[in-house]
Amino acid sequence: AMFVKNDHRLQRVAFDDILYIEGMKEYLMMYTTTGKVLTLQSFRRVEEVLPPDRFARIHKSFLVALSRIEHVERGKVQVAGRLLPIGDTYREPFFNLIKAYNLL
Repeated sequence: AMFVKNDHRLQRVAFDDILYIEGMKEYLMMYTTTGKVLTLQSFRRVEEVLPPDRFARIHKSFLVALSRIEHVERGKVQVAGRLLPIGDTYREPFFNLIKAYNLL
């Protein structure tokens, strides 16, 4: 788990609960199984904290939990019913990660 600043408190967010994270300028919106958490945080910082074998950056604005991916289709990933774009920069590393993750 990690703690994120949310308003004037530190909120605990369990890695297992994270569906995906969306970047919004200097803020991050964390979509979790229990709701949304807005935090003033950089993607770089969050990427340092998240276990790299469980999360993947798929776009300059999106980071997804691998275990929460419902499907991958032409340049998009579906998580929690929402289609998220895969950025060109992240496409190859992401697909390599998916293959390593458990592709049959």
